[in-house]
Amino acid sequence: MIIEVKVKTSSIESKIEKIGSNYLVSLKNKPHNNKANIELIDIISSYFNIPKSSVNIIHGLKGKKKLIEVKKE
Repeated sequence: MIIEVKVKTSSIESKIEKIGSNYLVSLKNKPHNNKANIELIDIISSYFNIPKSSVNIIHGLKGKKKLIEVKKE
């Protein structure tokens, strides 16, 4: 499954919200040294209750809008 995610960094708390068919993810980390992307993978894997290895960022590695591949087994 491929989902569209909009990322908001430097937030007070980490959370994920579903808005229509897209997701809004608030992250505590700043986009420095890939820390925000690592936190994003952590949040998505816990939200869908899957291992981190089943979550891949396929587009938008350095942007706020990302396409994420979620492999549900």
